[in-house]
Amino acid sequence: MLHFLKQPYPCENASWKSIIRLAFLIGFFVATFLLVFQPFGLHRIPDEYKLMMISGYGLVTFLCMIFFQGGVKGLFSGYFDESTWTTGKEIIQNLSILGLISIGNFLYTVWIGGVSWSFYSLMLSIVFTFAVGVFPVFFLVIYRYNKLLRKYTTTATHMESHISNTTSEPYQQNIITITLQSQYAQEDLVVELSQLYYLQSADNYVEVVFLGDKGVKKQLIRNTLTEIAGQWEHVGIIQCHRSYLVNIHQVKRITGNAQGYKLFLGEGNLVVPVSRKFAGKVKEYLSQ
Repeated sequence: MLHFLKQPYPCENASWKSIIRLAFLIGFFVATFLLVFQPFGLHRIPDEYKLMMISGYGLVTFLCMIFFQGGVKGLFSGYFDESTWTTGKEIIQNLSILGLISIGNFLYTVWIGGVSWSFYSLMLSIVFTFAVGVFPVFFLVIYRYNKLLRKYTTTATHMESHISNTTSEPYQQNIITITLQSQYAQEDLVVELSQLYYLQSADNYVEVVFLGDKGVKKQLIRNTLTEIAGQWEHVGIIQCHRSYLVNIHQVKRITGNAQGYKLFLGEGNLVVPVSRKFAGKVKEYLSQ
């Protein structure tokens, strides 16, 4: 179990449109479920107020999810970093949302007079919520993890089958020199394509990783990855992640996990991630 909780897992950074849509659907589901089954004594609400009061639970659920996605995740953005995101963190996040919704719905119940305020009642509400929600949360995370792992592992194996020494021979035989431009012309970096590994974003700089006279060398140039991306795509330098450009000719091995792919470059000691957004492009280039 501890091993599973440490496995890489995708951390979704959805748009506000997607967040609002998901929160609305879940809030609508909660309200509909409570209206149909009327558990926890909700059947005692007078019929003329039942629809309005029970719909309030759906609204509270909607607002709690919006608050978590826009408030909590925004305040602790460093914690919600996909490079360190795991199945354990995903489970904790979902349980935290459950707890927040539980507290919100309890306060709403107190406000409409359904229960008297007490710390004991609050804890009881949270315990009931977790008792109902903890197993679905675990099940959904495990199910999605296995599904993504199987998908990316299978595709990584397929892509790796296209990598062979013969595919790189033409580019190795012809010396191709590229110029990586800096915002200060005197700092332009000229490097042979056969020696370039990858480029990584570093705030207002780009870190270029290439083979120097004494092994792997790193050099910063004053530019952004956005400015460089696409300039050298025709020779096989493609974007594989929002923070990385990779020389596709240097890929020697590919592995997959639930977050996507990992590209191993050079002698295999340099690793570059592939985000889901750019997975199709990487697959297309490796298949050529």
